[in-house]
Amino acid sequence: MTFDYSNNSGRYVIGAGDRTFTLAFGESGRGSIYLYNDPKDIRTVALAPGVMDVAGIGDAGVLCNDKGYWAAVFIDNVDTRASSPSGQPSITFRFFVTGTPNPWFPTDAAPPT
Repeated sequence: MTFDYSNNSGRYVIGAGDRTFTLAFGESGRGSIYLYNDPKDIRTVALAPGVMDVAGIGDAGVLCNDKGYWAAVFIDNVDTRASSPSGQPSITFRFFVTGTPNPWFPTDAAPPT
């Protein structure tokens, strides 16, 4: 999924119902991004270095929402105004939301592409 993080104050909603997460992104520099815990439905945000998807390698943001559900957000690409061919900032990411309110991420569940 690709989204222009300069719109909507950098916010993008994933999930539905009790498994809703408001992601809040902010520019950090060429090729990087901040993921904030500012939205009211987010309890915590953590970096999980070395995780590309549930079973792979790279970096992921891990969030817990106010209902106790967990999500992993896998950042695939970040373009700033300066680095984007079109001049539009964007972030491309994938995500996985747990099916129950606990931090267990099954290793056989890959996020959507």
